[in-house]
Order: sequence, then structure tokens, then C-alpha cells
Amino acid sequence: MLQVLFYSPDKTILEQLENNVSDFTFSQATQVLHIEDCFRELQNNKNINVLVFDCGATAQFDFTNLGKILAHYPQTRVIALTQKMQSAAVKALVSLGLCGAIARDDIDNLLPAAIDVVSKGGLFIIGLDSTTENPDYFSDKNIFPHNARFDNLSIRQKQITKFLIKGLTNKEIARELNIEVGTVKAHLNGIFRKLAIQNRNQIHNSIAMNGFE
Repeated sequence: MLQVLFYSPDKTILEQLENNVSDFTFSQATQVLHIEDCFRELQNNKNINVLVFDCGATAQFDFTNLGKILAHYPQTRVIALTQKMQSAAVKALVSLGLCGAIARDDIDNLLPAAIDVVSKGGLFIIGLDSTTENPDYFSDKNIFPHNARFDNLSIRQKQITKFLIKGLTNKEIARELNIEVGTVKAHLNGIFRKLAIQNRNQIHNSIAMNGFE
């Protein structure tokens, strides 16, 4: 039986989600309004099959929280609801484990189909080329925007940038790459300089805002 978790900071969206999946037979369907409750449910219930994650009412992705979920709860298949489809942002998250993405305006038409496909192991990305037969689909040129500043990143800097998108700390990145924390910090300084940003949080907006179409 399917266990689904619905997260949205918008009560109206939660009501819309509930109405559009009324025909599904769930062993458990939980709705949460606060991101803290979303993390708590994922931590306490390892049997959640699908998370429908509302990225919010703005065109910006909630990169930090969504990245952390993809990194720390890989057993849960995640569908993102977005205000505006952004190919670079979506493809970056697909490379990190996102299984579905639909526009908020398409909930009525597409959410049931998205849950059905994703719960069965499929990929449901509307408005993007979702085929994995294209070897370039998961390459750096699809993860990073066609922007000269991103092209200037070294291979190691791109690796660290991907971990930043996931929400990993400096210590976690150092452990993943088997390098010293000080080395991570040095690379971060180089990344910030090349991307003309001041801190790690700004990299999320940089990727979202400089998407290629």
C-alpha cells in the first residue's frame, strides 16, 4: 500500500492536493504545513513512498530544504510542485534524485498521474526532456546553466557545488571527497569568487536565476 506525505506552506494547496488524490487508496496519507514537520515525518516513518513537496508560491525553488531531503532520505521518491518550470533548476535536482516536477497550476490535471508514475519507479517531469537515453541529460552542462561564470568552475569546484545544492555542511563535503575541511573552505572561496556571490546560500539563487531554456 502507498504511503504519501504532502508538504505545503499553503493550506489552500494542501486542500487541493487532498481533493485531487481522493481516488487513490493509501495505507497512509499525511499532510504537513511546516517544513519542520515534514522532516520529522520523514525521520520517524521510513515507509513513506512518495513526498509531494510544494516549493512555494514564488518562482524560486526551495533548494536548501529540498536538497537536504534528496540527500538524507533517498528511499523516498519526491515530486516537486513549482510556481514556474525552470529547466536548469529541475535538471539539477533530477541529477540529485528528484523523481517528479509539475507546475502548481497543473495539480488538478497532473498530480494523480505523477504520483502513479513516480510510485512505480518512473520519472515524471512535464515540460522537460525526461529520457535517460540521452547521455548528456545528467552531464554538467545540464546541471549548471550555460553561463560563463559556471563554465569557469574546475571539476573539483563543480563537485563541491553539487554537494552545496544538496545542503551538505563543510565537514560532510570533506568526508564525501576524502579531503580536509580547510581544503573545502579554500575551494568555497574560489567558487564564490568565480560566481560573484558572497555565501553558500546565494548559489541556489544563482542556479535558479541563470537557467537555460
